[in-house]
Amino acid sequence: MLKNVSSKVILQFIGIAALAFYFGLSAYLATYSRFIADDYCSAYDASRLGLARFVWYWFITWGGRLSAVASDIALVWLGQTKIGLAPGIAIALWVAINTLGIYWMDGSAEKKATRSVNALFFGLLLVYFFFQTLPNIPQTFFWYSAFRTHSLAVILFNLFWVVYLRSTKFNGKPALWLMGGFFYGWINGGFSEAFTAMQIGTLLLSLLALGWNRRNGWDSPSVMWVLGGVFGAILAMAIMFLSPGTQNRQEFFDAPRTLQGIVTISWEGFLVFFRSVFKDPFRGFGVAASLLFAFILGAGSEAKSKLPVWGIAVLGLGGVCAVFASMVPAAYGMGDFLPRRAFPIPIFFGLFPAIIAAYLLGPHLTQRFTANRKAMVTSIALGFLLVSLAGNVNTLFSYQMAMKKYAENIDSLQVQVQAAIAEGETELQIGSLGNWAGVYDPNDNPKYWVTACFSKYYGIQILGPKITQND
Repeated sequence: MLKNVSSKVILQFIGIAALAFYFGLSAYLATYSRFIADDYCSAYDASRLGLARFVWYWFITWGGRLSAVASDIALVWLGQTKIGLAPGIAIALWVAINTLGIYWMDGSAEKKATRSVNALFFGLLLVYFFFQTLPNIPQTFFWYSAFRTHSLAVILFNLFWVVYLRSTKFNGKPALWLMGGFFYGWINGGFSEAFTAMQIGTLLLSLLALGWNRRNGWDSPSVMWVLGGVFGAILAMAIMFLSPGTQNRQEFFDAPRTLQGIVTISWEGFLVFFRSVFKDPFRGFGVAASLLFAFILGAGSEAKSKLPVWGIAVLGLGGVCAVFASMVPAAYGMGDFLPRRAFPIPIFFGLFPAIIAAYLLGPHLTQRFTANRKAMVTSIALGFLLVSLAGNVNTLFSYQMAMKKYAENIDSLQVQVQAAIAEGETELQIGSLGNWAGVYDPNDNPKYWVTACFSKYYGIQILGPKITQND
């Protein structure tokens, strides 16, 4: 029976099994997630006010990120002990989205079963490329407040392009596609200013590319979908900028108002990003494997690339420019580098174009890509992937102790709170919680925002350790 299975499929199954193990471990570690810092205030306010009033409250007090705030209702639905399921669900959803999109995009003449395995492998690989490039996975993907602001927006934007791929198969009803793209773009644009700025730029460039290609008319469903997305994202950005809460939030940051200051901070953030991404050799192996596999997928496609080689080079260079551009909103709004928990934005808009460029380069070299060469490149790519996975699995295990300890501390705190309230206490002194997200825990100041968030959520005055001079 194995004689009928090609070496390519065997290698892909090895890759699928290895990637599935990595994501299974990630989902398992995520179950140790509990509320951290901002999560407590969001969960309390969402439960107290209800969804509509909660969104309005944050709109007038802290900002117009309507989609991000609305998604905080998951904190109420899942609660402390089940919020750790969210990252695993998100990973599965993202893999499914990518797999579907790649299956539809695959122009090879292979059987459906082979194409399905192919799509699943590359669907997993794209998510792994994103994951392994993050400088701190728990802070970015396992802490709910950071996840819903940055990573969730990226996942939904992936789905936007999968729908676009499907729209190319339809004709007629341009108004319906325009309206659908508008509402999707508006919702997808309501997570953060930095993401939405990049979303608008990407959609506008895509419209220019569609106009240059001229394969579809301006009233085609695919063009209308993208055009609607542009209008929706612009509306989302306008809401964020005009929100009374945005003005309140900016007062907390000493942001530069000169062009030179903004450019300087953006450039320094640009360098920090690339240093943090590529200082780990295992990430380098992961990037190399992803580029090689994307090239192999493109070389095996029956569809010939319409983009010349110079255009592919421009796409890759555009990704590098996108990394710099993604730093500008933080430099302007906060006077600081883009936080590392927001790195999903430059990773997606800056590094994913390199994957696309490698895929588009494949058809140009199909004639030179003999079966022997393909087998050799595939083996090298799989070797790189397995080396990368070995190092990154070890990194995941290194997070386990801190995450497990914090979960135990929070679960113990819940028991302490219930006992204190039952005894009629109005105040509870706690020790250090030691969260793993790089943000603050409660201290002995009842007016400190984290302390206040914990206290409101638990319904009793929480007081943490005394602030020392080194804190």
